[in-house]
Amino acid sequence: MQSSLWDRVEDRLLQSVSHDLNLALILGNGAIEAVIPSEKWSRVAQLVLQLIPQTSKRMSDFQFQKNLWHFVLSLEDLGFTGKVVSYYLRTPDGSLFGQSVKAIKEEKELERKLCVLEPLLKLRASWIQEQLQQPPLTTISSWNIPEAIFKRCDEVQAVVRSAKRKHKCHIHGIDAARYFAIKSRETQVNCSFRAKTGGTGGSAFVRFKKTRKYFFEKDAQNRRDWNLEMQRIRRVVPQVEMPSPPRDQLRSKRSRSPPRDLRSTAETNESTNRAYPVSTTNAGRIESHRGLMTVSRARVSEY
Repeated sequence: MQSSLWDRVEDRLLQSVSHDLNLALILGNGAIEAVIPSEKWSRVAQLVLQLIPQTSKRMSDFQFQKNLWHFVLSLEDLGFTGKVVSYYLRTPDGSLFGQSVKAIKEEKELERKLCVLEPLLKLRASWIQEQLQQPPLTTISSWNIPEAIFKRCDEVQAVVRSAKRKHKCHIHGIDAARYFAIKSRETQVNCSFRAKTGGTGGSAFVRFKKTRKYFFEKDAQNRRDWNLEMQRIRRVVPQVEMPSPPRDQLRSKRSRSPPRDLRSTAETNESTNRAYPVSTTNAGRIESHRGLMTVSRARVSEY
């Protein structure tokens, strides 16, 4: 009788699990931790695999990713882990995997599954390298914030992600406008703005204005976080290379002075340049009318 009752309870729960991946993970982790008899939840793993497409909407939810990867990495089946990783790699956007990689690195005993997880970790590392090689934000940087998320209104999110600095939303009723402004501040992700209300009745509005200072602080913080994440990834996958300096820094270093051998070449050919008329361009380049040689601030080359 008890077995029959338990089977019916199990069937009802599994029906609920089949529509809710989070519930499936909770039950699956309960079985792994021996809180729930594992033999009663043998079908949970397959249900989790079927519901994996739901993870695309929960990439930024660390607790969800932690539950998912704790379940996946606790199973003995390498094939199951490989299927989950393969699904993630269908969208080769390394920017999405920050919380996933963080959750993976918190798990213990990764060695036996590292061969399966390595492509995901390398994809994330490659994306971080690309970000760190971009020039840091300066006072002349763009207002674009492509990763900004504004949960309450797609229209405002499109503006926040664009180069537009201000936007005005018309909302019926000043109370509704004030409520919208307050909630907007609470639900913003990777962006910052001021939201002011005004008007009355049918002409009420909320005016959004991006906050400039936030972008510089956010960029600097992102770079610190990415460098730290790269170091942690390299502890797991040592063959991942650390990123090179940003491209603008490389250009500035090259433009300060030519290498010694080039400076000596320039001095050696100085007499040749005096013998022929020369013209100096606005870019600081000296060109010989004879066409034999060009001396620039960055390099000296012979044609």
